[in-house]
Amino acid sequence: GLVVAEGERWKEQRKFVSANLRNYGVVKIGSKRTNMEQRIMYGVKEAVQMLRECEGPLDPCEILMHSMGNILNFLLLGKRWAMDDPAWVWLRKIAEEGVKLIGVAGPLNFLPFLRWLPQYKNVLKFLLEGKEKSHKMYDEVLAEVESKNGGIDGGDHLGAVFLREMAKGRGGHFTIPQLHHLIADLWGAGVDTTLTTLRWFLLYITLHTEYQDKIREELKEVVGVRDWPTLEDCQAVPFLEASIAEAQRIRSVVPLEAKIGEYRIPKGAMVVPLQWAVHMDPKVWPQPQVFSPYRFINEQGQFFKPESFMPFQSGKTQFS
Repeated sequence: GLVVAEGERWKEQRKFVSANLRNYGVVKIGSKRTNMEQRIMYGVKEAVQMLRECEGPLDPCEILMHSMGNILNFLLLGKRWAMDDPAWVWLRKIAEEGVKLIGVAGPLNFLPFLRWLPQYKNVLKFLLEGKEKSHKMYDEVLAEVESKNGGIDGGDHLGAVFLREMAKGRGGHFTIPQLHHLIADLWGAGVDTTLTTLRWFLLYITLHTEYQDKIREELKEVVGVRDWPTLEDCQAVPFLEASIAEAQRIRSVVPLEAKIGEYRIPKGAMVVPLQWAVHMDPKVWPQPQVFSPYRFINEQGQFFKPESFMPFQSGKTQFS
């Protein structure tokens, strides 16, 4: 994969992913950015329509996961699923349960013998079987899309580009197992963290109607008579950006603890910063338990990111 890759594998795969993301439109200007915006808006409009059709209170998690997941599915596999497609329902379920169970299985990294205890044995069995089945589904989808496109040369999704690199004999890191893990890493990084941020954002905005009203007025002023906002509007909606950033601060997306204390950290060990401690430090963030988007608004009324704000880890594996 990419998240826990090291050395030459990490350098090569990161370069490959970065180049392809730029090609898909993850850039600040240009026609490719417009193409990416259109792909995102396809999912946004679908989600909005589904929400409009709902009656009464609801948890938007399923709709949001379907919308964001399909954006990633198209970029990684070249395919979108209907929300009730059995394969897609299973993939969403395994992704949701997998995130929960990875935390339960965490002690196995330090005490491997625990894998023989029933609780951990069952969790490990579920994760490994889910991994094997999802990888098989990746292969089936890639083969299906390849058949429709007339071969791997006909697709521009990441899976097709990766397979073309394999066909060129690009060294030992372009392999089918690497492709499986790369797809899983990018899907998880693109969906799970975004979904968690959105759910917390919606909750806090619901609790603070005064901020909700301010965001609505800001959007109405910027968007005007247009039906939908665009990526170009981001610079003109500082309070919306500040509100999202505040949701990421007050409820860190990946609050995993790494205890150092008096213990020696071996060379090459993975150290995960504790974002919760950074984001809830009263010396840096006065009244840290209070939701206030104004922390991210400067004296000129513009959105800015303080140096102590790190919602997606830090260091060379930081998500931007």
